[in-house]
Amino acid sequence: MKKYVVWSGWKLVGLSCIILGMWSGQGLAQTPAVVVQELEDRWLYFDEEYEAYVPWLGAAEQPTHTLSLELKADSLQPYQLRFVTTPELCLFVNQQLYKCYDRTDTLTVPLANLAKQFATSQLFLTFYHPQRVAGAIKAPQLILPKQAVAPPALETSEGPVLSFARRPVDRSFQDTLMLSLLVLCSLYVVAKNSAPRTFGAFLNFRKLFTASVYDYTPSSQRTWSGVIPLLILINSVAIGFILLSLQRFIPFQLADIPFFEGDYTLTGRFVRLSLIALFYYVFIYLTIHLLGWLFSIRQAADVHFYEFTRFTTLMCLLMILLILGDMQAHFLGQKFFVIGLAATALGFTLLRIIKMVVVLNKSLPYKKVYIFSYLCATEFIPFFVVIKYLQVYTK
Repeated sequence: MKKYVVWSGWKLVGLSCIILGMWSGQGLAQTPAVVVQELEDRWLYFDEEYEAYVPWLGAAEQPTHTLSLELKADSLQPYQLRFVTTPELCLFVNQQLYKCYDRTDTLTVPLANLAKQFATSQLFLTFYHPQRVAGAIKAPQLILPKQAVAPPALETSEGPVLSFARRPVDRSFQDTLMLSLLVLCSLYVVAKNSAPRTFGAFLNFRKLFTASVYDYTPSSQRTWSGVIPLLILINSVAIGFILLSLQRFIPFQLADIPFFEGDYTLTGRFVRLSLIALFYYVFIYLTIHLLGWLFSIRQAADVHFYEFTRFTTLMCLLMILLILGDMQAHFLGQKFFVIGLAATALGFTLLRIIKMVVVLNKSLPYKKVYIFSYLCATEFIPFFVVIKYLQVYTK
């Protein structure tokens, strides 16, 4: 009986050790890691038309067998690359086969080890999958874990191996964005130096939330006086810059738009987008003043267009700051970037409509139905026309 108790006790201790070891092993294997950056927005795709790598827009627009990443291991030395493998997925590093995988798994590879193994700090990673199916190549993550997993040894093959020659990365899109930004900054400087007080009044965010009729001087009721024409030009260029930056994620074409047919460079595309914004500005001006003449409220129409220009100026500045922040830090993904810009535009539009309702109610001796009809014609209808326009000419 005593031997049985001792033997049972030893079995209990052994079983406890096994369970404790398994629990400890799982704890080590699941060491938490800090996700530094999702690398989905940094995918590069080889475009046969441009014969260069361009930003990848998604499987629906650009189906492909290969997706690539360019990383600098010297600046990312403490970080590691975490990615999900799928059957038949192959990873190439600097045109050399690194590993082919036969099952779905999550792996972590230190960038420092890759740089040491391939004797270079410039890593060009290419993920290849024989099938063009969504999800076959999943976007990796840049992480900062507490434990490093040693990468597998370099695989070699005696037979023919797919060769991915490293082609030049197309920087023309980023260069065009920077050029358009320089033009925009120059125009802002000219406007600020031409009329500091008027320009400062336009950039006053507090004015967005005040609805006093005494805020409008006689000069503000003259549309084509002072710095307002220059601000109209600046806002048109700013909208062109915003639309051009959106083409990173929404590849709409301009070839089908009347009067804009033809093949243009990226700079020409920026000019065309700015001209479209300027034409829209002219359309809004004519609509507001034509209806102001019909409703016999010309002075209110001048104030309305003045507020339209003020709201557009501040909206464009906020969007440009959002775009620059995302270009620098990549803190927004594709979905949140587009949603953020759309929410900003919608928020400024609704705020402008609310303010104009209050201002017109205070300054005009008309019924609310009369004022509402005017705002429907000048605000709501153009807004829905733009939405319909985007649905037709974006694809």
